[in-house]
Amino acid sequence: MAGVDINWVHPTATESIEAARKMADAFDMAGLKTEPALHSLHNEGRAIDMTISWIGNVTIKDADGLDVLVRTAPRTGMNRQLKAIGATYGVKKFVGGAKDKPHWSATGR
Repeated sequence: MAGVDINWVHPTATESIEAARKMADAFDMAGLKTEPALHSLHNEGRAIDMTISWIGNVTIKDADGLDVLVRTAPRTGMNRQLKAIGATYGVKKFVGGAKDKPHWSATGR
């Protein structure tokens, strides 16, 4: 791709695979369970990947300004109550389950 200075071809397939692994590690992509996309809602500013966690209970305001006490597990972005609160703001958790845990977007995709 023009403007992307990456050497994709190395002398052997083994060296190419090793270089790709190093690049994935450098960009913290090694543990992804879904393939990165060149064009996505991230490019449009309509998606974000974030890791969320907390200890104990937490109170979060929904889009109507109502305080919602989140006391259920898991205490991560996979929490059902948290997903419901996000939806009040038009933000949806990834619809593919645990395949892409950090992904939130306008469509859930």
